[in-house]
Amino acid sequence: MSGSPPPAEGPAGRELARRFHQHVLADVDYLKSRGYNPTQFLGMIAQSGNAAAVAKRPFSDPRHTSYGFERLRDMGELGRSVEFAANLPWFRSLFTEDEPGEAQPRLTLHDFPAGQRLTAAAAHPPTGPLNSSRAYPASRLIPRRLSDRARSHDY
Repeated sequence: MSGSPPPAEGPAGRELARRFHQHVLADVDYLKSRGYNPTQFLGMIAQSGNAAAVAKRPFSDPRHTSYGFERLRDMGELGRSVEFAANLPWFRSLFTEDEPGEAQPRLTLHDFPAGQRLTAAAAHPPTGPLNSSRAYPASRLIPRRLSDRARSHDY
């Protein structure tokens, strides 16, 4: 990972990390309603206090696929994975250049149209200044998180 830029730091980096935290937790109730309670993931976040730090763990061993990732794949919900979230253009600065690069092939390997979904997400970036929490609610990151209607089709 040498040569990669350091993840975002300072007040702007902390705000972006907070927004990433909100983003990954925004789907927990939905996933629970579908029968998956990500207790291990939530426990790791509670222990570290930082969803971005927890999201980096799967990138450290590209040969290992977590139980949570497998469950999301089986549910057709990889668009709600930290691997996908780390590749969203507005969150990439939280990670080294190499970390999202580890995640995208994992998504593709599991028949998730990562490139297509990232292109769709990039067409609808969050709006508003970085320091405005109202401009960046988790529910508005991607219109209806690429909408449940779109998710229910071939994803």
